[in-house]
Order: sequence, then C-alpha cells, then structure tokens
Amino acid sequence: MDLNHSSKGSSPPALGEANGSGTLDPGLSARIVGLVASLCRHVLDLGSLAAEEARNLIRQSLVILILSLGLIFAIAVAYLAMIATGISLLIFSHGWGWAAAFGAVSLGHLVLALILIGLLRLQSFRPPFEATVAELQRDLEDLTKYAKKSSK
Repeated sequence: MDLNHSSKGSSPPALGEANGSGTLDPGLSARIVGLVASLCRHVLDLGSLAAEEARNLIRQSLVILILSLGLIFAIAVAYLAMIATGISLLIFSHGWGWAAAFGAVSLGHLVLALILIGLLRLQSFRPPFEATVAELQRDLEDLTKYAKKSSK
C-alpha cells in the first residue's frame, strides 16, 4: 500500500484547496481561520467596549473634577467669611483691637497646623509599590545568580 499516492499520479488536495467538484475542502485550516477570525472579532469588540467605558470614565471624571473645584471654592469663601465674622465679633463685641483679633485668629491657625503636623507624623506611610519593588529585586538577584552559574 502506497501512502504517498505516487502510483495514482496525483496527490490529494491540500486542506482548504478546491477538490474535484470545485468547492473548497473544509479542513483543519478552514476551522483555524474561522477561529482566528472569531477571536479577532471578539478582541475588537472588547476593545470597542473598553474605549466606550474609557470615554464614560473621562466624562465622569471631568464632572467630578469640576464639581470638586466648585465645592473647594465655596468652602474657601465660607471659611474666609467665618474668619471675618470671628474677627468682627472679637473687635465689636469684646472690644479687642484689630491687631489683637488678627493675632488671636493667627495663633489659633498656628495651633491647628501644629496639631495636624503631629497627626501626620504619627501616620505610618508605606512607600508606593513596595511589594512590586521587592519582587523585582528578588527576580534580579535570581537572574544574577543564574548568570553567574551559567558563566562558570
């Protein structure tokens, strides 16, 4: 039995080539091409979905940013009005002078700032990407050891 089909004078049609009837022979290559095409369509659909979600995220982020800036501005104006009211109260109700009222408000802010600095020092902050840096250092050490072993 001849497996090469050389006795018949012709080789069988390759996968995906036209057979004797003029139609393509559905074979493994046609299935692979279909699978790859489906995979490409799926990846493109995922990319399109990700792009749409990114546009929505950008829109939402801009809205939040603008509203946050407005909120900060409103809080700052309210704070300044509160300081002016406090100074006016000290001057007109309690008979303090302008310098003493401003000094008292400044001293109050200085004490508040010192308290906040103390609270910040109590916090323990981890460096960013600490675990990632440690993993990369271990990988570099392992690669260095491997390179030294292979060079011997």
